[in-house]
Amino acid sequence: MKIIANGSIRHTLFAILFLPVIALAEEGKYEMEEVIVSAERTEESLLEIPLSVSVFDTKMLEDYNITSNKDLEVRTPGLQFGLDSPATIRGVGAFFHREALDLSVAMYSNDLYFREMYGVVSSLYDMDRVEVLRGPQGTLYGRNSIGGAINYINKRPEWEFGYGLTGELTNFNGKRFAGFVTGPFNEYWSFRLTAEWQDSDGMQKNIAGEDGNSRGDYNISPQIAFKYGKWDMNLRYAHFDADRNGDQRVVVTYPDTTVEFHREPRFGFPSSERNQYYLHPQTRPPSNDGGDLEYVINKNRTERNPVERDGVNLHLGYEINDNWNLRYIYGNSNVAVGLLNSDGDQTSVVASSDDQFVSANAGVPFNDEWVDAYFINDIESHELQLTFENDRVFAMFGVYDLAEDIFNNFNIFNTADPLVYLNTSDVLPIPLAFIFGSDPAELGPGITAQSYFTDGSGKQLDVKQRRLFEAEAVFGQVNIAINDQWSLIVGARRTKDTKTSIQDIVLAGAFADFGFPVTLSVDGTSTTLNFSKTTGNVTLEYAHDEDQLIYARLATGYKAGAPVDDIPPPFDKTDPEEIISLEVGYKADLMDDRLRLLVSGFIYDFDNYQQLIYQDIIFPTGPRNVATIANLRNTDLMGVEIEGTFHVTEDFTISGFIALQESELGPRMGAEPTNPNQTFRAIPYTNLAGQDRVEYLPELFDFTGNELPSMPKEKFSINGDYDMALADSDVRFSLSYSWTGKRHSRISNLKKDELDGYGRWDGSITWSPRDKDLEVSLFVENIADVIGIQELESNSFASGYGQDATLTNPRYYGLVVRWVN
Repeated sequence: MKIIANGSIRHTLFAILFLPVIALAEEGKYEMEEVIVSAERTEESLLEIPLSVSVFDTKMLEDYNITSNKDLEVRTPGLQFGLDSPATIRGVGAFFHREALDLSVAMYSNDLYFREMYGVVSSLYDMDRVEVLRGPQGTLYGRNSIGGAINYINKRPEWEFGYGLTGELTNFNGKRFAGFVTGPFNEYWSFRLTAEWQDSDGMQKNIAGEDGNSRGDYNISPQIAFKYGKWDMNLRYAHFDADRNGDQRVVVTYPDTTVEFHREPRFGFPSSERNQYYLHPQTRPPSNDGGDLEYVINKNRTERNPVERDGVNLHLGYEINDNWNLRYIYGNSNVAVGLLNSDGDQTSVVASSDDQFVSANAGVPFNDEWVDAYFINDIESHELQLTFENDRVFAMFGVYDLAEDIFNNFNIFNTADPLVYLNTSDVLPIPLAFIFGSDPAELGPGITAQSYFTDGSGKQLDVKQRRLFEAEAVFGQVNIAINDQWSLIVGARRTKDTKTSIQDIVLAGAFADFGFPVTLSVDGTSTTLNFSKTTGNVTLEYAHDEDQLIYARLATGYKAGAPVDDIPPPFDKTDPEEIISLEVGYKADLMDDRLRLLVSGFIYDFDNYQQLIYQDIIFPTGPRNVATIANLRNTDLMGVEIEGTFHVTEDFTISGFIALQESELGPRMGAEPTNPNQTFRAIPYTNLAGQDRVEYLPELFDFTGNELPSMPKEKFSINGDYDMALADSDVRFSLSYSWTGKRHSRISNLKKDELDGYGRWDGSITWSPRDKDLEVSLFVENIADVIGIQELESNSFASGYGQDATLTNPRYYGLVVRWVN
């Protein structure tokens, strides 16, 4: 394991900025705000939780205009998001969660687990808090929390009447209006109704079509609460509906535009893979033409993202006596997401006016692909908790059940492919039944061929996937106060996961397989796998006084394996991931409540890391190097995170964090098809006819000792708030700078795949009159308009080694008016 060495100049700068203000600070009256979290499934003060937790309450979300996961990312140690990959914490993430794999960071909305973030986050309006828990949380959060957990917790009904309105105007013609009303029906019932609507033009400029990354959605959430004697209940329904242009991947590297066919990597000869960029008017993408990176695409199609989500949360509690409480939690979520009209060839190349099958710019055959993809995800969960509490002991015991139904449908079209416009009878002079014996004809188990009749849409492929997940668990955790200073926490969870995977494929006009067009259907068999594991944690904490906590936490984490489609045994499944983590932390309010310090250091032993690995597989037709979901053994991680808030004066406060991390992958070999400098090796084999042959496969790449992808070795953020008192109002000035350091996009750690670090300046001015419940704020995000790469996808020789990426947002500014009564 590498040792974290001296930091970069930025670390030194951070210390120079932060530490002198402590020495120069003035005396005054200060009080640190108490931050409440539910990280251990019960509400406690942040300083009492022996975990690494970052919390964003309503005030922070509004003060810093945090309205998206991209905003959360830059202000949270260890947290990274991508377009195709969900959350990653401390380098532990899931990059293929739609391939029957699970998430590595469990995400919850009001205690309901969810997989797709569409429709949950929205603008984070009427959110009570967002909690980001770092490190394995398997005991209390269960499935998929091997890297951590994120809780999105909405405000609940109140027992006093109140209401609020928010209006926002931004650049890109953005408009957002939201409001809530809450109060009691009577002494037993109360309610809350929240609604929001937002709309904007696209902030992702598209040279050849409609701009991407627009807004166009609304949501409404009625809630009721009930209290009577020992009973309490909260029921929330949420509906979200959107139809907007998507945040699309941006091409950042073009292939060689002077060749009609991409060169195959072994000898450099022209291959059969046609170059979409042949004689393209630009030799470099507009996003990366030699200057600063720009948030620009050049596509003749713009992706649409319709989303509809319905969710129900029920919390029902009963107080058995002064010590024992029973709570039932029910959740149900139904979400349908469309990624429609997604430009598959990622270019602005169109057909000539004379012939739809040749390009306008080069006059040669080309691709004009697009994808219509649909993702439907239904989740239902039940949880029963029994808690006990007295002066020395807090204990929680529970059972958990989850059922998840995932349906994915991918449709690929290519209007520039002449073959999909040919019927079987256009090419074959005799009926198909004369060749196969019948029409349709069964060619093998689950494989059917039948005559093809074009529908004129250009559809080439239709893939349907069904994933059925079931999870059952029993868990318990006991917190024992040994004395006034020492406490011990012991917890364990037994989890059982059942996973079923079904995949059906329809090839429309499968010309190449037979020499004439047919409709080829492949009905996937149903594969079911079972996994089970017991995980736990032991935490020892020492409270030096009521304002200082020292803790050491040993925890284990687990993420189930999964079946892998279309790969022969033993590559047809991936094993579960496991983590053993040791974290030592210190939390304190110091200097008479002027300084809050949260420090943690951690070491992980990460085993069976699930990743895409290209491996050699011997097929009856010969050896091939094939993409598999495989496991990497014995990956090591270590890091340090420091969060702090300091009142320099009564009017000036600085806050921020710094996170340093290292990782080393365990021993693993595999091919790297995105490497332009790959070499090849001879693999002798005997074919089906008994003849000796030689196949040349890519040389295996040694991943051992490389770093985890999507893990910056350095990351920090610093924020300054200055409060100015006027005659009858107050003004707050806020300015922040966030830095995300270099990362790797792939486990091969090739230099071309290294992501440069990027910084972001944000600022706001907020005015609030003292005699009114009014707040007016001007904000600017990404003041310097610096664009960075969040996630990079590199391609093989078949795409000329081109690259596309998910980018950060451009400069965004606006005016927000909030009125709360």
